[in-house]
Amino acid sequence: MALITDKDGKGCGRIEQKTKTVIYVDTKKIKHGKDNVWLSITGNASAVAAAREIIQTKLHSED
Repeated sequence: MALITDKDGKGCGRIEQKTKTVIYVDTKKIKHGKDNVWLSITGNASAVAAAREIIQTKLHSED
């Protein structure tokens, strides 16, 4: 999966080039390593659903 990373001072976005799916992490309110972050996933419905499932699986595997 080819990814482009872009930082804009407010967060960090990763773009998967084939499906143009973007995952953006809002980092502007993070003060400590354990703070919550907001993720935004943008793209076509099937790519967003797949990205969401991958993220949820990864998060649950670290519990």
